[in-house]
Amino acid sequence: MNELLKALSDKSKREQIKKTTLEGRPNDPSPIAMWGWHNYTILTSKKHPQLNEKNMIDLIEEQKRDGFEILIENYL
Repeated sequence: MNELLKALSDKSKREQIKKTTLEGRPNDPSPIAMWGWHNYTILTSKKHPQLNEKNMIDLIEEQKRDGFEILIENYL
């Protein structure tokens, strides 16, 4: 977990993680790349309880921001 936090805090590593999340890899497709954000919901968030049970598509539309950034902000 600490390694992921470090990687997400580093701008270049974060961009690599984002690219892989949004595009996938040839032998390891990303569910986000294949199906989009509509199947993802934030179940619980200690940091941002107002996001509990919110669907990612709704959050993207409400906040006019990238889904990856919404999740990472919630995680960090």
